[in-house]
Amino acid sequence: MNRLIRTFIGLCLLPGSEAAIAQAPQTEASPLLGEWRYASAQHEGKKSYSTFVIKLHKSSGNQITGSYCFITEEGQRIDCDTEGINNLNGTISPDGLRATINFFSFFGSKNGISDISINNRELHWKVTRNPDGDFFYGPLDVYLTRDSKASDNRQVTANRAYLYAEPTSKGKTKFYIIKGDMVELLKIADNLKFWRVRYTAKDGRIIERWIECGTVNACP
Repeated sequence: MNRLIRTFIGLCLLPGSEAAIAQAPQTEASPLLGEWRYASAQHEGKKSYSTFVIKLHKSSGNQITGSYCFITEEGQRIDCDTEGINNLNGTISPDGLRATINFFSFFGSKNGISDISINNRELHWKVTRNPDGDFFYGPLDVYLTRDSKASDNRQVTANRAYLYAEPTSKGKTKFYIIKGDMVELLKIADNLKFWRVRYTAKDGRIIERWIECGTVNACP
């Protein structure tokens, strides 16, 4: 029997074999997830003096992760990361409407804590513990509105949706996700045929790849 099992595993790992990526069991998405934006104007009320953007997505179970980008003084101070590093992580409440977030500033301050919650369809960000360090310029208590132009969650409609390393036919990999899996749409390719998506696997890994727009019924 053991020999039979080893033979089966060996066949699965043969070069050229395809592999489905198991996704974590789907539960109702928390309304906290998505992209949120806050902007404050100068006294003249014309230019946006500072902007604060929060991006949140589920990592695994009741865990949430994401990042913020804070730009103030008309771009003179920028607390963001261009490499996509997450600086927010925490635990979602059972009702999905609140979370306690641990965060750090990209200026180096660490161990900050914030409570976030949904209030009248806005995201309330309230810092309950300032991060350690001298360089944190982010807002302490603000309400953010959902960015309607931000990414969207879609369900795979094709039996198999292959993952692509690049948005061309040459970028096709051997890995795929299956009908019913959920992905987060990030951006559409210039050729309008592929979407960059974020996918949470069963083991908690977060994967970003390209998929054909037709596999999620999201072609322009």
